[in-house]
Amino acid sequence: MEKNEKRKRRRSRRISGGDILALLVLACFIWVIPSFLLDKTNPDGLGEYGVYNGPILPLSSLSGGEGMEVSRDVTLDFSIYYEPKEYSHAPERVRVTDSYTLTNPTEQTMTVKLSWPFEGRLSEQLPVITVDGEPAQATLWPAKALNDGKGGINDFGEYAAALTAKDLLAEAMAPAEIWDQTVKVYHFYNLNYEGEAREVPPMLGISYKYSNQTNLWMRSCDMSGIADGWEHLYFDLDKDVWLYVVGEDLQELEIGGAIVHTIGIHTASQVDGVTWELETFDASISDCLWEAAQVYTYEEDCPGGALVTPEMLYISTLGEIADQNWMPGNSYNMEGYFYELYTDQRMLYWVFPVEIPAGESVTVTGSYVKKSHYFADEIRHGYDLATTLGSNLRFTEQKVRLVNTEPVAIMPWYEDGQVKGFRQNFGFDLHKGITEVTLDLTQEWYYVDLMVLTEQ
Repeated sequence: MEKNEKRKRRRSRRISGGDILALLVLACFIWVIPSFLLDKTNPDGLGEYGVYNGPILPLSSLSGGEGMEVSRDVTLDFSIYYEPKEYSHAPERVRVTDSYTLTNPTEQTMTVKLSWPFEGRLSEQLPVITVDGEPAQATLWPAKALNDGKGGINDFGEYAAALTAKDLLAEAMAPAEIWDQTVKVYHFYNLNYEGEAREVPPMLGISYKYSNQTNLWMRSCDMSGIADGWEHLYFDLDKDVWLYVVGEDLQELEIGGAIVHTIGIHTASQVDGVTWELETFDASISDCLWEAAQVYTYEEDCPGGALVTPEMLYISTLGEIADQNWMPGNSYNMEGYFYELYTDQRMLYWVFPVEIPAGESVTVTGSYVKKSHYFADEIRHGYDLATTLGSNLRFTEQKVRLVNTEPVAIMPWYEDGQVKGFRQNFGFDLHKGITEVTLDLTQEWYYVDLMVLTEQ
């Protein structure tokens, strides 16, 4: 999900003066380039972009499939380029159909457990997986971000290195580490306001003396902050409040009704008439996280996204917590924490079984929308594909085709100020109508750089 300020910028489907000039120049180049140069590709393309959104990755097997033969057929459909974008600097998008024919040459039925890898967000529309045209009985496993919080990935080489550094799917599917640390739970319920009507709705205010020996997890917190050695928390009255105290218990706890006049924590004043009930007890933090995970599905916030199960959030949260060195004295808003898990870019895997009768074939297809790599201030953008990265399948053939290419042109390749070919290594030639190619399976990486030519 993009930032709110980006949402406000609507795309204008007009070609700028700079784009028109670039298109005229490109047209002149195509007119004068000899036909033998039009066939050339750029074998040494760097594939560098301001934003790199990862390649189209191949299917893989988790178990079974010994002796299985696989052919792959990928289609990039550019008709989506005529659809409005959310904001002017959003990446271009292409509709991808990645299809695999799995053939069982043996004399026995073959059962294979497959994994479909892709990088994305749970909040976005996910690939639709079918087996012989029917929806696959697939389970979604959210793994971790490839960059592991260490900055962006800029090109295919960095991407491949990060993807193969460790088995992210195995980590995601491993039994969740149970964090058995005991915490003290504060549960505020039956929150009400019984005073006179006010323009600013009253809140429940909770303050305690700050201590670097305490970590606090909380649900439903609307505002918080530290001032003069105290941590102040404010909660709306329309839902229960849960506090989970790790380490030293809350000291000098103060609870009461509050009117918060601005977003700042320094402008709250006490108000009578706010009532509540409170229960406290000890519990395992893992049990608390499981209860919280059942609350946050975000279907209303991201209706086009995945149906995220509590198990997904719970396992993802335990994995994240296990990797963190939590600093004493910090507090964590669980709602925001789960929401980041839901909206952050990460590796995701569809896992599903396929049964292939003896001597027969089945077709597995993934259909989804792929964001391009791009520079925000340039007209160049692109897509790339990995032939075998992360896959253990035995491919007999891979083909790639482009359809509905009217909106795009392949960017020219310059050398010493002269146009020598085009920025790609697939071997496409839109000028000659060569829009389908067979890939060399000994070559791992294929890419194509494009510019938008036409708009409706």
